[in-house]
Amino acid sequence: MSNSPSSSPSSQTYVYTIALALSFLLQLVWPALRPLMDVMRVLALLGILIFGPLELYQLFRTRRG
Repeated sequence: MSNSPSSSPSSQTYVYTIALALSFLLQLVWPALRPLMDVMRVLALLGILIFGPLELYQLFRTRRG
């Protein structure tokens, strides 16, 4: 039989265990992360809306001068 128990588990077992643990932790942490993701999205949009026109203004001002 190829399923005989060995003294050390294979590396594939470790990968499966780590993936399972990470998915479980993500399910626990996700409700706390969602408001943070919304805040980061709003901050990114504000940054684009504020600094985008400023960068364009600087670009046009330096090209003229």
